[in-house]
Order: sequence, then C-alpha cells, then structure tokens
Amino acid sequence: MLLSLWLLATPAQASPAWTLVVPFGVPQFAHGKRKRGLLYAGLQAVGLSASAVATLRTYGYASAGNDRLYLTWRMISAGTVAFTAAAWFASSVDGSRLHQLELEAHGLAQGARDWDRWHHPLTFSVAPTSWGVALPPGLGITHGR
Repeated sequence: MLLSLWLLATPAQASPAWTLVVPFGVPQFAHGKRKRGLLYAGLQAVGLSASAVATLRTYGYASAGNDRLYLTWRMISAGTVAFTAAAWFASSVDGSRLHQLELEAHGLAQGARDWDRWHHPLTFSVAPTSWGVALPPGLGITHGR
C-alpha cells in the first residue's frame, strides 16, 4: 500500500516491468492512471476484507460444529477469494496493456527519429562533424542503405 501511495506522488515515466504483477492498482499508478489505480485498489481491498471476514466466520462455525453455516461461509470465502484474484488479474492485464502501449509509443518515436536521421537526403552545406568533409549545398546524399 505504501508503494501505491509513493507512485501517486511520482510523475508518470517509463515503468519497470516488475510493477505489472504487484496488487492494489500499482500497475496503473506506475503508468499515471490514478483513477484506474484507485478503482483496482478499492476492488482488491474490498475483496480482501470480505475474504478475511468470511474466513473468520468459517473457522468460527467450524469450531461451533454448525456444518450448514460452515459450508455456506466456506463457499462465500471461496467466492471472495476468486473475486479478489480476478480483480488482481484484471489489474495486471490492464497494466500490461498500458506498458505495451508505452513501449510501442517509445519505439515508434525512436523509429521515426531513426528514419529521419538515416533515410532523408542531406541538403546542408556542411556534413556532420563525424564525416569531417564539407559538401556542396543540395548534393542530396543519402546514407544507411
């Protein structure tokens, strides 16, 4: 939970991949999606709380010997655990999608910069300093291919 609060205060940047499997909305907070992060954190907190209550009631009815209520609360406990796991899974899938979009955006931007640098004709009067030669204007030299 402290990690979630810390991520709320930090600006959205390229997030590390390990944040994709952390519960309580951390993947969304890592990508700057605070509303989604709070939604997933809330769903998981409610599910975890309901699971704890159901589990405690299950043990209480088991020790009292009330089989009917024991089985009822055991099923409720299993349902709340499944709900919490589903919310965590949905958070991880959503975080993975956000991470993929972030990587694609970075890759497309980097690809566009590489394309501009290597595939457009050079139309300046002095070549880059790494070549160390002066070219006449409008020579139209391409390099890279």
